[in-house]
Amino acid sequence: MVKKMISEKLAEQVQMEVLKRIHPSKKEVATLKKLVDDLKGKISIILKKAGITARIELTGSFSRDTWLAGTRDIDLFLILPYDSPFNPEEVLRVIRQKLSLEWEKRHAQHPYLFTYYHNVQVEIIPCYEYQQGRPLRSPVDRSPLHKKFVLTHLPVGGNDEVRLLKQFMKGIGVYGADIKVNGFSGYLVELLIIHFAGRFLEVLKHANTLAEEVITFDPKVVTPREAFKEDILVVIDPTDSSRNVASAVKEQALTNFIAAASRYLKRPSLVYFFPPTKRVTEQTVNKLYAHPLAFAAIIYPRPAIVDDVLWGQIRKLEASVAKYLERQELRVISIDTVVTQEEVFTFILTQQSHTPEERWQTGPPVALNNADEFIRKYQNNPSTIYGPAPIGKRWQVFVKQKAKRLDELITEGIQRKMITTPSHLQLKESKVLFKDALLEQIKENKELIRFLSQLVVGKPPYLC
Repeated sequence: MVKKMISEKLAEQVQMEVLKRIHPSKKEVATLKKLVDDLKGKISIILKKAGITARIELTGSFSRDTWLAGTRDIDLFLILPYDSPFNPEEVLRVIRQKLSLEWEKRHAQHPYLFTYYHNVQVEIIPCYEYQQGRPLRSPVDRSPLHKKFVLTHLPVGGNDEVRLLKQFMKGIGVYGADIKVNGFSGYLVELLIIHFAGRFLEVLKHANTLAEEVITFDPKVVTPREAFKEDILVVIDPTDSSRNVASAVKEQALTNFIAAASRYLKRPSLVYFFPPTKRVTEQTVNKLYAHPLAFAAIIYPRPAIVDDVLWGQIRKLEASVAKYLERQELRVISIDTVVTQEEVFTFILTQQSHTPEERWQTGPPVALNNADEFIRKYQNNPSTIYGPAPIGKRWQVFVKQKAKRLDELITEGIQRKMITTPSHLQLKESKVLFKDALLEQIKENKELIRFLSQLVVGKPPYLC
């Protein structure tokens, strides 16, 4: 009991210090508000001149006062009347033509514009007015309703509890619903705080049971877990009972959150919120040279595509490489990627450096009459150690093979198209470097060495 009280007291002290660092100052709020008013005024004039009727509404964490100091972004929804003759593409075209900024057109569920305005990230999202009982005209028509729900349901003081949970998740690497992170969105964080009585610590205390329940905000809405059986976590959108706000969360992100929450509750520390940046020294590089695990990297040019598409392609490549290596009986421990301005580095960490010198080869089912070629190939083959033999409903053979090193195997997989190459990744121009050769190339790049060092250590920063 005494230990619990000490832990809670320490948690309170830690969280007070965190809030000092992450709560936006009055000056920062005023600066952002001025930029919002400025942008809204310019867009309003542009739309009026183009004859487009739309309500401009600020959404996102700034509008809900749950944003973190230093993370400045502005989300503006241009809400067209339900029966507007204009479509989102036309609205974006007008904004792009008349407002002279370096716009980048993006497309997730729905097209939108992205830019920087006085060093602040800005997203312009057109949609239609939501009318209950009528079909949606765009996939994001309900999104402005999120703001209303959060503002009316977040308890007094809940804003800072949201900030604490966001920073905690940032610190352990699970904040963000984008494909790169596959973690928790800002809206999901807000809903979790609302669900757990407006308390950051309550969310952490229930972290290990999150996957077991369906979190809803309307007692009339009964959603069976099977309705979202592909999702690891289910939090029903209070503005749309058919949508799971947590659908982006993957198993590893939830696992990382549960592990960190459990450790934090036992021993609160600032390190969960602000992990230290480890110094890269000559000793760091020497430890990598001497590390017993095997690692390699696929290095290829960075394609000129938006980040969402790029990371989608990268994650597909990583999954394909992992499956290919497992088929070749190389145990994959981890695969992750760093994107620089010019190049992409996909790092692969495996338990062994080479494939085994013997392996099982599975042939056709014994019940089918198509085994002749398989049997002929192996029955008098000098590489055959055992078989061909009918085992477990199939013909199987145990054979000798030439051991291949990790980099050789990956190169062969790319060249022979046994590794799926997503369309935008230029793997024909790639090189695969193993351990020493890789370290020789990247040892002067502290960010890459720091990333690789963390990958091979595996231990979360909060266990330092």
